[in-house]
Amino acid sequence: MDFKEKFFNKYSIQCYFSLIIALLSLLSLTVPLLELRTVVGNVFIASENGFEFMSFKSLFISDEFENFIPPLGILAIFQLVTSIISMCITIFYLVVKPYKPNLINTLISLNSFFCILYAIEGIVFDGLYHKYGFWYMGNLLNEEAFSAHTLSYIPLIICFVLLVIYLYLNYYFNKTEKSPKKLTMSTMQNTSSNKDKALLTPTMLEQVNALQEPFNISQQKLHVSDKENDIELLKKYKSLLDEGILSQEEFNSIKQNILKKLL
Repeated sequence: MDFKEKFFNKYSIQCYFSLIIALLSLLSLTVPLLELRTVVGNVFIASENGFEFMSFKSLFISDEFENFIPPLGILAIFQLVTSIISMCITIFYLVVKPYKPNLINTLISLNSFFCILYAIEGIVFDGLYHKYGFWYMGNLLNEEAFSAHTLSYIPLIICFVLLVIYLYLNYYFNKTEKSPKKLTMSTMQNTSSNKDKALLTPTMLEQVNALQEPFNISQQKLHVSDKENDIELLKKYKSLLDEGILSQEEFNSIKQNILKKLL
C-alpha cells in the first residue's frame, strides 16, 4: 500500500475532517460572543466568550436576562466535552482503523452544529445588547460612548468551508468507486486471488465472476476432443472479442490453442 492509498482514501479523509471540525468546535469557545470597545479611539474594554460562561456568570448580561446564563454555561460545557470526546474517538479510528463511517459522519454533524449554534448565540446577543444597551459590571453603559460586536461567525465560516470541501471529496470518492472499469482477460487473471478481490468494488467483482465462469469452463473444454464443442467455444470467445471484453491478442492466443486441437 503506497502513501496515497494509506493516507488519502475515503475513510482517512473522513477522520481528518472530523478531527479538524471537532478542534474548531473546541476553539470556537475562545472566540468572543461579545466584545466591548469605546466609540472614540476603538479602545478595547472587555470581552466574553464561551469558556467564561462556564462559570455561570456574565459581565454583560443584565439582571433582566440572567436566566439565560445557566443554559449558556451548560451548552458551553457540553460543547467542550463533546469536542474532546469526538477528537479522541477520531484519533482512535485513524490510528487503529476499525472504521465506522456513520459514526464519523455523526461526529462531524454534531460539531458542525455547535459551530452554527455558537454563531447564532453571538448574533442574538449582539442584537440584544444594541437594543437594550450595554451592561458592564452591573452598570448600564452609554451606547453613544461604547460599541459592541461579535466574532462568533468566524468559526461558522471556517466550518462551512470545511464542510463544502468534505462533501466534494465524498462525492469524488463515491463517484470513483461506482465508476465501472473495463476488465480484460489479463486483468481478470491478475485479480484471481482472494487478496486482490478484496480490493475490488462489488461491481468489479461481479464482472470478474462473470468473466471467470466461461473462462474456467473453456479451460476444461480445451482438453476435450469433441470438435463441435471446440467450435462453439471459439464462437463464444469471438463474441467476447466483438464486445471488447477480450483484446485481439488474447483472442488470437485462445484461437491458436483451439485450432491446434481441431487440426
